[in-house]
Amino acid sequence: NITVINTMPGFMTTLVFDSDEAVIDAKPGFEEAWEAKKDANRVYVRPLALQQGAPGQDGNTAQVVIPPNSQDWHTNMLVVTTKRLYNVELNVIDDKSAQQPAFQVSYSYPGEARDKANREASARQKEWEQKQQEARIEKSL
Repeated sequence: NITVINTMPGFMTTLVFDSDEAVIDAKPGFEEAWEAKKDANRVYVRPLALQQGAPGQDGNTAQVVIPPNSQDWHTNMLVVTTKRLYNVELNVIDDKSAQQPAFQVSYSYPGEARDKANREASARQKEWEQKQQEARIEKSL
């Protein structure tokens, strides 16, 4: 599955993974134009403006700033965690877009949460049975 992230210049999107999942690496395909910072189980991603040299009228090289735009900033990002690989599509949207920027994307796995709850319930049941057995032994002595 690929998660599509729409963002805008000046906005940051936070990807939040499971609490027991640590981010090892996060690399956008167009690294010069996207910042991806990892922190524990999160990745912060935002589009960056590019500075590029261009010949000026006086013959010298002038610095030109290219702001993030929807045509040129479309790329992907691979996030590697201690549990999974995530493929993300990164898009810059403009002010006129009907789409909204994503501020936070949280990944959840209901099956894993259910399995964990079942394991915990089973452990509690075993502990209760052990205490009941100990009480019966204590009573018979």
